[in-house]
Amino acid sequence: MSRVYFSDDKVMALAKAVGRAENEMLFLSAADFWKRFGVTDTAQATKAQLVERLGAIGVEAAFEAMLSRVPDLEVPAVSRDSGDEAEGAGDFSQEVMEAVVNSVAEAEDEMLFLDAADFWAHFGLSNPMRALEAEARRKLAERGVDLSFEVVLTFAEAELPLLGDFAAPAQPAPLDLNGETVRSLSIRQPWAELILRGEKNLEYRSRRMKEMGPLLVHASRTLDPDLFEGRDLDPETLTFGALVGLVDVVGCTEVEGQDGLYAYQLAHPRRFKTPVPYSGAAGIFRVPVAEVRAALAGGIELAPRRSDTLEQ
Repeated sequence: MSRVYFSDDKVMALAKAVGRAENEMLFLSAADFWKRFGVTDTAQATKAQLVERLGAIGVEAAFEAMLSRVPDLEVPAVSRDSGDEAEGAGDFSQEVMEAVVNSVAEAEDEMLFLDAADFWAHFGLSNPMRALEAEARRKLAERGVDLSFEVVLTFAEAELPLLGDFAAPAQPAPLDLNGETVRSLSIRQPWAELILRGEKNLEYRSRRMKEMGPLLVHASRTLDPDLFEGRDLDPETLTFGALVGLVDVVGCTEVEGQDGLYAYQLAHPRRFKTPVPYSGAAGIFRVPVAEVRAALAGGIELAPRRSDTLEQ
């Protein structure tokens, strides 16, 4: 098998690509990975079925290969498993599908990374590519490259407006620093940056926001290149994995025609001149006041006012 698919020159070329990648980590779609070796992905039909099933409940699934340089990596033993056992019809019951939705909703920034094996097992399916994946893993390990297959699950993003018109107070809400923590929300780039620029005042989530008032803006560590397409923003100039500013939530409305999707109405964005590195969490999470004071001590910048935002 390795002589046919995983020739030394192809494996070496991919190992060199990993070495040239930032932090010696390379992310490829599973389709692009197999294409490099001239391998037919026999799981394509099943993947297509899963994508369709998940799409029907508003969840997008992307199959990826992650490669990283690990010089002292132990080479896996040769597997005798052919991976040819019956695949089965799979379990797509309401309970199983709802578990997926709940897991994505609870993940940081509503983006869930699953080991491919766990993903298949959740639906009671076997992976037709398991034997080839094991062989690819072994061949790359000989070159000090660790290979894993993951499935990335997110809520499907509809073509929704970034800006909306709504009533907002003339002045920012006071920030209460007398308690122990301040609430925060982790937001992917470039959305966090656009919010701080005043170019995005709607943030869409699957859970209703009940408490109005100040909210810390945390820039997620997640980098999704697709979100930057068509935008004059360079990811290398933006901050990731840090508290970057503050905004007021002044309203929350359910999006028309999007059952279970809510738009948080944001006003008075204030940027921290010195971002504070911080790990985000799922949904609304709490940040110690000491961290907030440190961010405020560095100074804040107000975004330009939007003339088309109504004030009450």
